Amino acid sequence: MRSGHRPVLLPHLLFLLASWSSIGSRHVASGVGVNWGTSSSHPLPAAEVVAGILRPNNITLVKLADAEPAVLEALSGSGVGVTVGIPNGMLRALSSSKKAAASWVHDNVTRYFPALRIEHIAVGDEPFLLSYGQQFQPFVLGAAMNIQLGLVAAKLANKIKVIVPCSSDVYQFNYMDNNSTGNRSDAVLLPSKGSFRPELNITMHELLSFLTKHGSPFVIDIDPFLSFQQNKNISKTIFCSVQNHDN
Repeated sequence: MRSGHRPVLLPHLLFLLASWSSIGSRHVASGVGVNWGTSSSHPLPAAEVVAGILRPNNITLVKLADAEPAVLEALSGSGVGVTVGIPNGMLRALSSSKKAAASWVHDNVTRYFPALRIEHIAVGDEPFLLSYGQQFQPFVLGAAMNIQLGLVAAKLANKIKVIVPCSSDVYQFNYMDNNSTGNRSDAVLLPSKGSFRPELNITMHELLSFLTKHGSPFVIDIDPFLSFQQNKNISKTIFCSVQNHDN
């Protein structure tokens, strides 16, 4: 979730995702998760969030924007599956130093695991977002690789997966004219005709190879509300979002 967009539905919480369980080769939703950010004008104590919001609402997954110690401590022993986030501003340092990455893993993962059920480490927060340009792009893969090495050293690599949450604008669609009129309004979007943005092709190839090697999922953040703001057509917004997810 973009750091500039903070939820107001609940104090610094946003209901977002479903957890996933495997059935054969397919995945089905089996629970409810939330994004939990700590940038708020009126933050609730972390312990109150866990006891008063997560547990009563059967929240089974939480994605953290960062590694706030009070939040990690409050979630320890809760049984909630946690994705710990690394802010974009830390990517350069983690990319350039294996020691810094190992220290981050020790301070924010090893110290709390297994009482804190950490399932993923999110390297960056939509670091390829188009509006960022190439500000963070050069450091994403290096940071992910060094964090992976830190997990290996801590003997946690088989328990915790490294992911990189990507904005949906990392890829672009090619349009197919539905009736050969040449009118863009009559065109349809085909996931199979999509491609990554040209300036991301090499980086995304390397990232996907890294994720495949370590059995990590490829994560895309989809924001239907933002699409609706731009599009003002709810049916087309939903259609595009589903295709984006499938692609």
